[in-house]
Amino acid sequence: MLIARLDSTPLGVFDGVFTGIRSRQGHGTNLYHVRNVSAKKTRDIRITFDAEKPTGIDVSPPFTSKKYVPPGLVQPVTTDMIDAFGKVARHTDCLERLRIFDGRRVILLENTDSELLGETRTCMMSYSVIDGPGHVPPFNFRNMKVKLVYARQAPTGDQLRSISIRVGLYTLQLQRIR
Repeated sequence: MLIARLDSTPLGVFDGVFTGIRSRQGHGTNLYHVRNVSAKKTRDIRITFDAEKPTGIDVSPPFTSKKYVPPGLVQPVTTDMIDAFGKVARHTDCLERLRIFDGRRVILLENTDSELLGETRTCMMSYSVIDGPGHVPPFNFRNMKVKLVYARQAPTGDQLRSISIRVGLYTLQLQRIR
């Protein structure tokens, strides 16, 4: 389960609560369920994945825009946002690449650089929407820079401490509190 509360974001466009759950539905089948609650709307998205390929989607209320990628057109070896966040949080080194399907778009998260200074590992990633609409209409952000900062903690390895997401003039900073 992942819960994120965003407040005081630029123009309030990201303000709200994101709750995501990934549950096993059978051999190789997972259900990704996310609920986004903001002052403007509440939306539930459920995506069924079979062997890392999305096979079904239910969105309530439905997307108002016709711009989205149907699950059947998404290439295999794709994960959901909850699993992707878990991989980023649990990884002990910089990930090379992840393909993510969030119900509307396909995203490629790819390592561009890494640095180890003392007890801190920094991973620089590119976040690119490779199919489907960009984020936050009418801006339609398609490319972002992501910085992951890990603290070295023996004997368990690195622990994710923060995520910075930069798009244009804005940076969204997420800090680990537990």
